[in-house]
Amino acid sequence: MGNRQSLIGMQDFPQCEIFFNDVRIPKDYMLIGPELYENAFAQFLNMTGLAVGTVFTGLARAAFEEALAYSKRRVQGGEDDRRAPDHLG
Repeated sequence: MGNRQSLIGMQDFPQCEIFFNDVRIPKDYMLIGPELYENAFAQFLNMTGLAVGTVFTGLARAAFEEALAYSKRRVQGGEDDRRAPDHLG
């Protein structure tokens, strides 16, 4: 294994390089041939980026909705503390 990558905000998901030296895969087990590997790998990375973006967009939306709901029911000092603008929901 290679050195651990330093990623901001991703401390719970340690990542590092993995080296496969002198590994042979039987031809029957290969999903794609070596001539298509680079293209398939680039597509995989592209789709992974899109999926991660989609997941975290949903997570950000859920966090916003939760914060907005909390701001509408928050009481401080015995009084409602509703400062959320009406156009937010």
